[in-house]
Amino acid sequence: MVELLKMISKDMNGGTDKRASADDIYLSLRKIITSSSLKSGKLPTVSDLSVCYSANYRTVKSALARLEGEGYIDYKPNIGAIVKSKKEIVYIQWEDNPFCGLISEGIRNFVNEKTDLELTVVNAQRKHSLARDSIESFIGHMDGLIVMPFDRLGYEESLGRIAAAGVQIVCVDRELAGVNAGSVTSDDFGGAFAAVSHLLEKHNQPVFYVGNTGEPSSSENRYRGWRSAMETHGYFDCDKYFIDIGVRESVLSEKHQSSREFEIIAAERLFNENRLDSYSVFAVNDYAANRVYESAFSRGYRIGEDVFVAGFGNLPFCNKLPTPLTSVKQCPVELGCDAAKMLYMQINGQISRPVHKVMPTTLVVRASSG
Repeated sequence: MVELLKMISKDMNGGTDKRASADDIYLSLRKIITSSSLKSGKLPTVSDLSVCYSANYRTVKSALARLEGEGYIDYKPNIGAIVKSKKEIVYIQWEDNPFCGLISEGIRNFVNEKTDLELTVVNAQRKHSLARDSIESFIGHMDGLIVMPFDRLGYEESLGRIAAAGVQIVCVDRELAGVNAGSVTSDDFGGAFAAVSHLLEKHNQPVFYVGNTGEPSSSENRYRGWRSAMETHGYFDCDKYFIDIGVRESVLSEKHQSSREFEIIAAERLFNENRLDSYSVFAVNDYAANRVYESAFSRGYRIGEDVFVAGFGNLPFCNKLPTPLTSVKQCPVELGCDAAKMLYMQINGQISRPVHKVMPTTLVVRASSG
């Protein structure tokens, strides 16, 4: 190890006997550590480094203190400087869509700030078998996992096995019952409650819910938020205003189907089965809200005048619709960043039991809600 440092130091100094500054030593050692030339373990002593870099003791200590402050090493009394070993974390990205991609961006942002983390992102390509196989294939090769799990499709078993192997787990965007894992989710209940309350207070009429319930947990919580807002405003016969999309997420994903056709059918049912002068509608997501737009347009209704709509997600197209869509804003980048932070704390023993963090949402009011 001393020979390696001597060679690099000599190269750094152009083969001269120039005394290295603290910055020189810091940059040299950081280069070695980050290039993986030096694996985790103990560095040479301060005395040896002083000889290697032709620097005094205080200069070397200053460089090591900087490396320690930036997380590259730990300095332990009576032991010396130890290069931190990197922790391996894996993110199973369900598919290439804006939401999953932004979660991935947030995870990368956090990892890029840490010197002791390595990230592997696996694209499951909407295939549950690939997601589950990837989860289990990393047993023994990862310290932590971030995943957006699905109900009823074997995820509980796969996650249970890696948890038993000592892998830390954080679920992002939704929770999964029966799994010993932390989670970071949006405030789906609160966001739905705010959107529905806004429609109720503005138009003084019941609000239809176009969506699903039961699974995933995010949809269930939005359904509960809608129902709670309705009951808070005196509408207790909620079932008559529930327009069920009629298919579970697990069924759609297993068959590699989109929910689009089911959302279209639900929007058609909304207007076919309820002949009213005006409608207030809360949709489980912005895509379902767009199907309500399409069905309303086909009947000559005007969004924001005859049909008042709010969605969930605040996707970029909300501002580009003919009538901009009122929607609940999520922050997927922050979801990803906080999921990575929670996993990091679990791995380092700062969190000993599963924590379920709920990120705030914001209602963005636009013309569609009147």
